[in-house]
Amino acid sequence: MDWITVIDFPLCPFSVQLTSLDQNIGYVNIGNDDDDDVTLDDCLKAFIEPEILVPREASKQLSFWRLPSILVIQLKRFKTHSSSYYHEKINYMIKYPFELNLEKYIVKHNDDQQQSPPPIYELYAIVNHQGRPTWGHYTAFARSSHSNEFGWRLFDDNCVDKITDDREIITSKAYLLFYKRREH
Repeated sequence: MDWITVIDFPLCPFSVQLTSLDQNIGYVNIGNDDDDDVTLDDCLKAFIEPEILVPREASKQLSFWRLPSILVIQLKRFKTHSSSYYHEKINYMIKYPFELNLEKYIVKHNDDQQQSPPPIYELYAIVNHQGRPTWGHYTAFARSSHSNEFGWRLFDDNCVDKITDDREIITSKAYLLFYKRREH
């Protein structure tokens, strides 16, 4: 795949547009000096921010044209230092919402005649990583994607525990977030 392509996945209701990328982007630090927590909204804003590519006098910007019914977000928790190939775990706390509204991130099309409902997603699973980049342990928080009547559960190897406080699932160990688009 080249980097100047619009890709439509026939089995998935979304597309990805990538433009002129000819250098290593590196690592975008979205943390701040105040040691405040970073939000998923901060990450999404950084993801779609226009980027100047030097020395080519070009720019690159990613955007969402269509959104899937199931959204999986991978949080960048691992960093490789290019000079030493040293792997580092990134342990920033990234606060992610139970309800995610992506309306402000989607590109509006001129051919959209009818008003569609806002793209609101509900969190239904989180995969966590504990350890280092080269080894570790994975756990998951999950609930039914169809109803919330059973609540959240922690899956840790052969143990399944009920989560009594929903705030327990927001951790700095989160690695993958699974959201389902709300049906209107």
